[in-house]
Amino acid sequence: MIFHISIPAKDPQRVARAIAELWRGEAFPFLPMRGNGSWVAFAGDDRGSGIECYPRGARLSPSPEDYPTGFQVTMDADAAEETGSLAGRIATHAAVFSPLSQEEVMMLGQREGWLSRIAQRGRFHVVELWLENAVMLEVLPEPFKQEYLATQTLDQWRAGVGAMERMASHE
Repeated sequence: MIFHISIPAKDPQRVARAIAELWRGEAFPFLPMRGNGSWVAFAGDDRGSGIECYPRGARLSPSPEDYPTGFQVTMDADAAEETGSLAGRIATHAAVFSPLSQEEVMMLGQREGWLSRIAQRGRFHVVELWLENAVMLEVLPEPFKQEYLATQTLDQWRAGVGAMERMASHE
């Protein structure tokens, strides 16, 4: 179970507020990193689910043991200033549940000027919401959440991997 993740954002406050809206939660300045512009979105659920939004170009590194958080944040100006269609794109993404309807998620993306579309991931669907057109969230409104939960089990994965192995052995 994931309790929180962190992602980069050109405008951490805007991104955190949009994520909080997906969850009907709240966004706050991220107090452990106050002063660098980081924000956090909380779902307000019983797990404390959150997504920390760090300024693009922020890098985490281990810190001396006496540093209160156990890590330091530094800024890479070159990464923060990337331009072009691939600026800010990363492989890190998350699948998140939203109590919003599929239509409401799509409208949120349109309002913010971010790509949002329905996509199929094998036997389940997601709304791809591209935060700042750079970082992808796979949003699961209730019907998509049910598809996801029905297909993402250990038994389903074992069967799928077994089938692939059998096919490969016949080639």
